[in-house]
Amino acid sequence: MKVKSFDREKELMEAALDEFGMKSYEEASLNNIIKNAGISKGTFYYHIQDKKMLYLSLLQTSVNAKIKFMETKIKDYTDREDLNLFDHFRIQVKFGLEFANNYPKYYLLGMMFLKEKGNQIYHEAMDMLGDTSEKYYEYVLLSMSGNSEGNRVRDQRCMRKR
Repeated sequence: MKVKSFDREKELMEAALDEFGMKSYEEASLNNIIKNAGISKGTFYYHIQDKKMLYLSLLQTSVNAKIKFMETKIKDYTDREDLNLFDHFRIQVKFGLEFANNYPKYYLLGMMFLKEKGNQIYHEAMDMLGDTSEKYYEYVLLSMSGNSEGNRVRDQRCMRKR
């Protein structure tokens, strides 16, 4: 889900991050986002279908940023046989916290998104992000496959899907 590129796209995404990072999807005001981005409603609707598309696009951007960050950080640990499953989890947590510190607006968006659980927008977002998050967790599990704990976790995960 990609927003058409335009001159003030960065300002729009920043304004949306600010709004959705502090308010639920329903409480977030598209008018505030548009105003804070310094664009007209016409410009917004020319480039973006609606508030939901903006929100979903922002979530996808956030997830992609975290995946890229984590993959970059984790690559040095993927083939280390001296690490057990719990070491890998500690590494994941460490880099997850680092991501939150480096990208606080994405962190806030994620925390607000978790509060949406049970709402329609949550289900729509999870449907959209399903492949992305599945690929990320598959990457994490495969990165740990160099040791027996990683293989066992991966095998158990595959067995549950059947």
